Amino acid sequence: MSEHTDVGAYAMGLLEEQDRQAFEDHLTGCPSCAAELAELSPMAALFRGVEPTGAADQPAQATVTELIRRRVTQQRHRRR
Repeated sequence: MSEHTDVGAYAMGLLEEQDRQAFEDHLTGCPSCAAELAELSPMAALFRGVEPTGAADQPAQATVTELIRRRVTQQRHRRR
């Protein structure tokens, strides 16, 4: 079930509307995901707006959020 893997993306606000709604529906009945979300939420707030350190293989202008969004999108495409 992909909902269990969406906790981090949800905490960062990276899920598309349909996926966000599906995760929120799942979250109401899953204490495990609710607990994980409670743990991740403070960290997600810290990462918002953080710029990458300029790694050679990463675009210099990309934010951490953009990089995570790309990774989530790639993972979703692989699952489909």
